[in-house]
Amino acid sequence: MIKINHMNDLFLNKTNIERIIKNICFIDENNKDENNKDENNKDEDKPNIKKESNDLIVNDKDKLFWFWYIFEYGYNSYEMLGKNTYKTEMKHKTRLVEIIHKEKKNLKKFKFKLNDIEQDILYSKNISIKSFMVILFLNKINLAYYTDVVYYENINFDRTIVIYHNKGNNIYELKENENIETIKNEKYFIPSLDKKIKAISKYKADDIKNIAKILNIDIIKSGNKTFTKKELYEKILQKIS
Repeated sequence: MIKINHMNDLFLNKTNIERIIKNICFIDENNKDENNKDENNKDEDKPNIKKESNDLIVNDKDKLFWFWYIFEYGYNSYEMLGKNTYKTEMKHKTRLVEIIHKEKKNLKKFKFKLNDIEQDILYSKNISIKSFMVILFLNKINLAYYTDVVYYENINFDRTIVIYHNKGNNIYELKENENIETIKNEKYFIPSLDKKIKAISKYKADDIKNIAKILNIDIIKSGNKTFTKKELYEKILQKIS
């Protein structure tokens, strides 16, 4: 009789099947999908810039910086960066800060704290509109900036970049082929990005009423009675903030 005791481990009996199942490494399809997502998410380091009609919208990091880059170097140049955007970003930001340091006398007109601008450009994930304006000025580009209610411009050169700021969700959009004069006529013109309106003492009551009308603020309180100068001023501040 052939001895088969040593072959028991090879038989597909109940005991052996349970042992095999316990030691099998199964691939979870859900985990496989998650791994694929992780691979796809590696591209998130590249700013996602998409074309919508005549507008360029940056959905990822440092929108304003990449608006300037695309405006200056072209969208094709951006596409050629591939995934190497961080290296290019820091290279340009370092160069810009060096120029700011050299051009401090010429930048005094902005009345910004230039040390803060330098820090913002180098270390912030999203540069401020003030830093953006300095970058444009250094590259001889005008800024036309507007929201749903206000308009600001810094015009010194032949080229102009138009930025719309959606204050509701804090998204910036680079506008192309916009009629600046039309935008300007529909908005309240602010003298500065820092100070959007002067002190109340600088205005007469009629001046405040005119600003309120531009901003579509009702000046009538009740019946024929109008809001006071102070009340309208506070409404204006709230509207343009």
